Amino acid sequence: MATIKSSVVRVTSLISLIRLAGVVFLLAACQASVETAPDKVAAAFWQAVIAGNLPAAQNQATKDSQASLMADQGRKYAAVQVGAMTLDGDSATVVTLLTQNDKKVSFNTALLKQDDGWKVDYQQTRMNISMLPFQSIVNELQNIGESFGEQLQQQMPLIEKGLESFGDQLKRQLEDLNQSLEKSHAAKKTN
Repeated sequence: MATIKSSVVRVTSLISLIRLAGVVFLLAACQASVETAPDKVAAAFWQAVIAGNLPAAQNQATKDSQASLMADQGRKYAAVQVGAMTLDGDSATVVTLLTQNDKKVSFNTALLKQDDGWKVDYQQTRMNISMLPFQSIVNELQNIGESFGEQLQQQMPLIEKGLESFGDQLKRQLEDLNQSLEKSHAAKKTN
């Protein structure tokens, strides 16, 4: 009877051990997928940049953009926040808010799937950052264009009436000119 109890205890212990191993495996798998999500990779990348940890930042960057990262290592940022993430196949963007010299800069961190994981495409991200001053100009021009379009749309009935009136006047003047030419031509025939 003692051997049966010890066998049951061993089997129960083995089942508990298998369950525990399964839970540990699932937790590890979940943790791995969370750490490799684009927004997590972007956050880890920018944290490494802020800390001045170039090797860690390069580890989070695509192979093609690691040299660009080395060239920019002098930039100093104080804090980072990551926001909404957009996935499009093997590329992703993560809205990023960096604080630099008490100014907040918002842009998209670009990521590419590389070696079965997400990596920051620093070259594209740097281009996104460099376009920020021009983005406000583009936005302003777009607003001006939209405003002009709205005003033009509102004025269109008046413009149409003005063109119609101009067309009517032009038609009358052409008719008057035609009559004048006919009279002149008739007067020449009688002379």
